[in-house]
Amino acid sequence: MKKIVVKKSKIHGTGLFLEEDVSRRDFISYIRGHLSTLKKQKIHTPEAALMYPNWIGVSMSYWIDPAMPFRYLNHSCDPSCGVKGKRRLYALRDLKAGDEITVDYSTIEANPHWQIKCSCGSKKCRGIVRALKYLPLSNFKKYYPFFPTAFRKFYIRYKHLSIKGNPWIKKIKVFS
Repeated sequence: MKKIVVKKSKIHGTGLFLEEDVSRRDFISYIRGHLSTLKKQKIHTPEAALMYPNWIGVSMSYWIDPAMPFRYLNHSCDPSCGVKGKRRLYALRDLKAGDEITVDYSTIEANPHWQIKCSCGSKKCRGIVRALKYLPLSNFKKYYPFFPTAFRKFYIRYKHLSIKGNPWIKKIKVFS
């Protein structure tokens, strides 16, 4: 695991930052926190979808209520990291000590009612960040395979992607 620290962020008050250089695709940390389900709750409005703003989605009905310091994991439309599996955080590009650890929240939220205004300040800012199914295919390809496993499968099915036309998706088994 890499050394990370909580500091003041230009994106949203407080954020997570690296204390050492990291290479693209390097494992950064295991996201700690309680695995929770909202399966019995009905989340059918934008207000309800924002009830737990820090939670990290790992499937359609399970989220991580992140422990410190992961509560300060900020969004960017040009993220430095992605989640692989359910809880593993990886670098999407080479990063330097002092860089903020960010993820694209669209990759960790599948509720179709969920959306937030973006304040990431990136040149690639989308203005509004919405659930996974609204993520542009170009972004999905760029981040792939750094999504929670259930969300990778959901996106591929939702977008009706086939292995034939998209050889880069052969590594996961969703077409059985």
